[in-house]
Amino acid sequence: MTEPSTVDVVVIGGGVAGLVAARAAAIAGAAVTLLEAADTLGGLVGSHLLAGTTLDSGAESFATRGGAVAALAEDLGLPVVTPTPVPARVLHQGTLHPLPAAGVLGIPTDLDAPGLADVLGTDGLARAREDLTLGVTEPQAGTSLADLVRTRMGSAVLDTLVRPIVRGVHSVEPEDLTAEVLLPRIHERLATHGSLAAALADLRAAAPAGSAVAGIDGGMHRLVTALTEDLRSRGVTLLTAAPAQAAHRTTAGGSASRWLVRHGGTGTDGTGNVLTARHVVLATTPPTWHFLAPAEEPATDADADVDLLELQRLASTWPPRTRSTCSPSSSARLTCHPMNEPAPSWPNPARAPRRSPTPAPSGTGWPGP
Repeated sequence: MTEPSTVDVVVIGGGVAGLVAARAAAIAGAAVTLLEAADTLGGLVGSHLLAGTTLDSGAESFATRGGAVAALAEDLGLPVVTPTPVPARVLHQGTLHPLPAAGVLGIPTDLDAPGLADVLGTDGLARAREDLTLGVTEPQAGTSLADLVRTRMGSAVLDTLVRPIVRGVHSVEPEDLTAEVLLPRIHERLATHGSLAAALADLRAAAPAGSAVAGIDGGMHRLVTALTEDLRSRGVTLLTAAPAQAAHRTTAGGSASRWLVRHGGTGTDGTGNVLTARHVVLATTPPTWHFLAPAEEPATDADADVDLLELQRLASTWPPRTRSTCSPSSSARLTCHPMNEPAPSWPNPARAPRRSPTPAPSGTGWPGP
C-alpha cells in the first residue's frame, strides 16, 4: 500500500468557493491539496470558444454588494468593469425580449410594463398579476428564491425571467439560494407592502446608487485562471478528475487525530490517492458529502466525532433541490476538524513568490501566518 501524502489542509471541491478557501489557507502558510471531481477547475464559472472568441459559459458578471469579488479581482490583478448601459434582454423561444426595466433579478416590479405579455404569455402574465391580490403568509425559514417567485408570481416569471439572470450572475439555480440572501428583508417588506412587486419596488428605492453587478474585463472565466495560477505559485497542489471517495479521522499509531482522505485521482508524481491532513474544508454542497465516514478508530477526545456525525446527518437528510441555506461563502468556510482543537497555525510562510503575502480574508476561519 502506498504511504499517504501528508498536508495541513485538504479542500474538497474546485469551484470558486474551493479555490478561494485554498488560497486563504495557503496565504496563512498551510500546505494545501485541492481535490476536484471534474476535469477542470472553476465549477460553473467556465469558458468556451465560439467563432474563435472565448466566452463565459457560466457566470458573466458578479453582484457588487459586499465588495468581496471586486476585492479579490483587484488582489489578483484583474480589471473590473461595469456593464454598458443598454437594455438587458433575455432569449426565450428563439426571440430576444427586453427584461423589465424596473425589475430585480428579472422579477418585475411593474406588472403593467410594456412587453411583459410578449415574454410571459397571456396566461403567464395573468398568473403574475395574482401577486397583487394574494394574501401574505408566514414565511418558512430558508425559503428559496425559486419558491418565493413561483408562489407569488408563477413558473413563467421564474423560468423565463429569473432563472437566466440568477444563472448568469450567481452561477447557481434559484432553488439553491435563500431569498433573504439576495433580497434583504424581503419577507418583512412583503408583509408591509402586500405584494412581491411592491416589496421589490421598495427594495430598489432603498438600494444605493450605482451598478448592482460588475464583470471582469475579458470575462469572468479569467477569475478561475488567475486563481489557479495564484494557487500554483503558492505551492498548492491542484488535482482534477480526483473525486473524494472516503474521508474519516484516524488515530492510528497513537498520533493526534488526523483526517484520512481517499480520492479517485493520482498524485502529481503519478502515485498515491490517499492523503492525511489536519483539516478538511468542504467546498461542495451537502448532497455530495457521501464520502464522509465515521472515524476508523475511536478518537482520544470523546466529543471528537460529534461534528462529523452532524455533517453526515445533514448530508443524508438534505432534500436534493433544497440547498438554499448553504450559500457558496458558507460552504467555503465549513471546516471539519476535531472539536476543542486549537485554532490552526502553520509553521510555513505563505508560498507567494510573485506577490507579497496578504492578510487572510476576514471571517474565513484561517489565522494569519
